[in-house]
Order: sequence, then C-alpha cells, then structure tokens
Amino acid sequence: MAADLTLPIRGFELGKSRLGRDLPPDRRRRLVRGLVEHTVSAVVEAGARPVVVTGDVAVATWCDSRSVAMVWEPQPGLDAAATAGIATAVADGQPWLVLLADLPLVSAADLGAVLTPLVTGRFVLAPSFDGGTNALGGWGPFPFSYGPGSFHRHLAAARRRAPSIVVRTGLVFDVDEPSGLEQAAARPEGAWLRSLLDP
Repeated sequence: MAADLTLPIRGFELGKSRLGRDLPPDRRRRLVRGLVEHTVSAVVEAGARPVVVTGDVAVATWCDSRSVAMVWEPQPGLDAAATAGIATAVADGQPWLVLLADLPLVSAADLGAVLTPLVTGRFVLAPSFDGGTNALGGWGPFPFSYGPGSFHRHLAAARRRAPSIVVRTGLVFDVDEPSGLEQAAARPEGAWLRSLLDP
C-alpha cells in the first residue's frame, strides 16, 4: 500500500529567508528549487506519490511541468498546508506522510524507513536536529503543530498510536541556517549542493 507524501513548499522566491544574509536572491532561489527537486526525486524513488502543497504560482507551474500532484494551500502556514495535503488520504482511509522539503541528504532509503512502519498501521515521526519535525506520518486527522519544538508536541499528540521514531542522517539534516547548509554540502551525499552554492 503506497502512501501519499505531502510536501509543503512555501515558494522558490520566499523560501529559506534566513539564508538571505549569506546567499544572494538568485543563488537562494536555485538552492530552494534544487532542494525541492532532490526531495521529490527521493519520494518517487521510494515508491510514494508526492503531493505538493503551495500558494506559490511558480511552484504550481513547476509541479505541472513535472506531473507532480499539487494542492493549493488554504492559508499560509505549515499546519494548514499539512492538513490540506493529507485531506484526500484521510477521506480515503489511507496512510499519509508529511515531509519537509529542505532535506539535502534525504534518500529513498530514508523514506523507506518511515514508510515501512506507516503502511503497517503505525504512526511515525522523524525529528530534526533542533527539535522540529521533518517527517510525520499516520492515519486519519491529526492536530499538526509545527514551529520550534514541534517534535515533542507531535509525539504527545501521537502517543496513543504507539509511534515509531526514526532517526536517520538524511532526515535530521535540514537547511534552516547557513551552518546546516555548510555541513550538508561537506558530506559525500551532499556533494550535489556544491554546484548550487558556487557564485
């Protein structure tokens, strides 16, 4: 049983604003687009169906050009985007997974590690280094609560579902700060980032 995999994407122009002091707009745009392409490729390779949730026309156009399913976000914010992205799976009684799209080291094997317990009926969570939630999967409606410290809020909300916690390099590395970007690019599996970061 394949799961829909929701990818909330703010936009190619708006994403990664905290990197603005280190990357000029054109390079930041290339980075955000590269992260999205990398993540979607990993999702497809893992055998899941990517569903992008966005309010950005450029992202919607990109999805259309690559035949990637897309849902317009009802209002700004990760919680609303995640809820909109899983709506069809919830209505159909199917499993869902929400994955953040700024994971430069994520691989199909990493996604397999979260999809395996999910399709057997378990909730699954993958934390980020800073206590966020980079992947969250389950069944039915869920009270998403993204933001600083979200992993513990999501864990508490899923505690009655005996959640599986998955900690893997490809799922804990994100690119919210310049230090995270540099560390990811220095790893062998992050080599693809270097061409995007060159002036």
